[in-house]
Amino acid sequence: MHDLGLLKSYETEGRPFEVDSANAAEHLALQNGMSPNVARLIWNAAAMHDMRWAIVEKQNPTVELVAAGASADVAGPDEEMIPRAATEEVLAAFPRLGFKVQFTQLLTDHCKRKPLSQQEP
Repeated sequence: MHDLGLLKSYETEGRPFEVDSANAAEHLALQNGMSPNVARLIWNAAAMHDMRWAIVEKQNPTVELVAAGASADVAGPDEEMIPRAATEEVLAAFPRLGFKVQFTQLLTDHCKRKPLSQQEP
C-alpha cells in the first residue's frame, strides 16, 4: 500500500507519491473498519517508507518495518540480517516476476506526470 500513489488512480496533483499512498492507505483502512489510531499508523508507515533512516528509526516499529521492507525490495535484503538461504527460500516461494523493471517504469511514469511533486512547496 505504500506505493499506491504511483498509480494514476491514486495520485493527486502536486503531492509526492508517498503522501498520495499514505492518504489512500489510511482511507482504505478506515473504510474497512480499522480504528483511527491504526489508520494513522498506516498513514505514517506509508508516508515514511522511503525517508532517511535517522528519522524512521525514531518512529513506531511498524513504520520501521515497512521502511526496512521497502528498502529490501529495491536494494535487496541486508545479508547480515537475513541469511542468504532464507532469502533464496522466500524468492523460490514468491518470485520477483520482473519487479525492478516494473517498479522502475512506475517511478519513471510518475516523474513524467508530476515532475515537481518531490520538491518542497
